[in-house]
Amino acid sequence: MFDKNRQRDDVKHALVDPHALVVALGLQDSAKRTQKGWEVLCPHHAERTPSCGVYVGTDGTIAVHCLGCQWSTNAIGLIAEVRGYSVRDAEQFRETLAVGAEIAGLHSLADEIRDGEQPDENRPEVQKPKPRPEPEFPPVLEVLDLWESAFRVCDDLVANEYLKGRAIDSLRVAKSDQLRVIGFETKRPTWAYHKGLPWLNTGHRLIARVWAADGTMRSVRAWQCDGRDYAKRVPPTGHRAKGLVLANNVAVAMLRGEKKPAQVVIAEGEPDWACYACRASDNEAVIGIGSGLWTEEHAKKIPNGTPVVIATDLDEAGERYAVEIVKTLNNRMPVWRLTA
Repeated sequence: MFDKNRQRDDVKHALVDPHALVVALGLQDSAKRTQKGWEVLCPHHAERTPSCGVYVGTDGTIAVHCLGCQWSTNAIGLIAEVRGYSVRDAEQFRETLAVGAEIAGLHSLADEIRDGEQPDENRPEVQKPKPRPEPEFPPVLEVLDLWESAFRVCDDLVANEYLKGRAIDSLRVAKSDQLRVIGFETKRPTWAYHKGLPWLNTGHRLIARVWAADGTMRSVRAWQCDGRDYAKRVPPTGHRAKGLVLANNVAVAMLRGEKKPAQVVIAEGEPDWACYACRASDNEAVIGIGSGLWTEEHAKKIPNGTPVVIATDLDEAGERYAVEIVKTLNNRMPVWRLTA
């Protein structure tokens, strides 16, 4: 009997090698090795440059996500897409599972699926892969080495001109040491990569430190400044990024419990944070956030009664961030929302 749910899980848990799956499906042409797995030409939409990631997900099985069209699936969905099968059609779904079982080397399971027979009692049970542990932040010493070996933004022509075009004063940014530039002599750790290439090769030369709720520097974010066709701003590859915010010097002192600022400005993203930070007074804390960065622990570090200005974007994401911030502040201080 075709036990769809059990056999689907068996196949899914047996397919744990992204490279083997890419080769078996004939997707190796133009494929690129990445820190997480492989990037292939997306079978879901036409493209000339590989942007579809095939990698091991947090549950230990293969995950698939295309940066180009935002298509996401698992190993079974990838097999169906490449072979032209519909997972909604019972017979085609059965053949999809059988192909997956063959790729995983489970030929008796493939026969069982195709023939609709009872499972062979002697067939060993497929062991579920262990979930991958949540990635940690990059090693602190590596982060410090990268930061210390980078240089001032005002000393780099490309970064200087780019910041000027964003109305960011590079001299003030350099004076307050909010951003630095990765040079060709800068130490490059293994996590300073994007799409399998070093940050320098993808134009991500600007870096900003990011801070935990206790005011310790735990990581950096890289910021592209030369217009190449890559993500504009990225965290370290293969490491945790959530729960870390951008912060100017006053904000860092506030997180450490060393200073009560006259005002706190919470902006969205690196450009807006840098704009507010380079214009802030000597007693104004400026924090930069994004998806998953702001936490209740950060909110608790803002002293009672300190005015807070929310300067997130006026779009769906910005409004969601604003609501989240207000909720975590718990009516402990006056809050204003910038609307222009």
